[in-house]
Amino acid sequence: MVSAATYYFNNHKDKDEEGHASVSTAFSFAYFKNAGSLAFGSLILTLIQILKAMIDAAANSAKEDGDGAAKLVACIAQCLMKCLEDLIEQLSKLAYAYMAISGESFCTSAWNGFLLNLKHLAKFVFATQIASLFVFMGIIAITCVNIGVGYVLCQYIIKDAAQVTSIVPSLITFGIISFVVAVVFLGTFDEAVLSTLMCFAVDLDLHDGNPQFGPKSYHDKLDAIFDFGDDGKREPLNQVSQEQNQQ
Repeated sequence: MVSAATYYFNNHKDKDEEGHASVSTAFSFAYFKNAGSLAFGSLILTLIQILKAMIDAAANSAKEDGDGAAKLVACIAQCLMKCLEDLIEQLSKLAYAYMAISGESFCTSAWNGFLLNLKHLAKFVFATQIASLFVFMGIIAITCVNIGVGYVLCQYIIKDAAQVTSIVPSLITFGIISFVVAVVFLGTFDEAVLSTLMCFAVDLDLHDGNPQFGPKSYHDKLDAIFDFGDDGKREPLNQVSQEQNQQ
């Protein structure tokens, strides 16, 4: 997230030269400046997991020995706990994304990140869903391609494979290893997208709706989606078209 944030703010739309992402700054934030905030966020997630385990244990006991009312209460408690868990995880991601930009504490970053997410909710939801879709497609594609390559190797390249009665266990191994590796490496793409969105939201607020930072190619794509109104702010093209039709 810090690398994505530094890359975003090290670029300017009026400069042709491309900025860089500072990985060393990311390590400095993670292990020195914001180590306590990261640990505090992990502590909150751990406490939520412990509370969830206690509620699940009580719910299982109620389902086995309790009456209908106890089972209903257990089901509602598990549903509420799941909502709380998802909420805390989302707030933690927003806090880390804002922390990567500002370097502030966990609670302050969580509040400010939540407000920015609430203000630019449509952009956040759409982009994160698209990113998750591409990550899922990438994981499936890598896994399937590696299984196919493994099948070709076992059938036509490796001579000792002819003595094996079945290549299914080998293909399953290829699939599991490929899936794990793809999840580990592509899983960071979601965090990079969220950090970039947070940078874009901060840039919008700092410059009154007209972002100034980010690579030039990024702003070229924005100009294809947005248009400038009379006040200098970017407006969606469909909104401009509606205003022209009204006029």
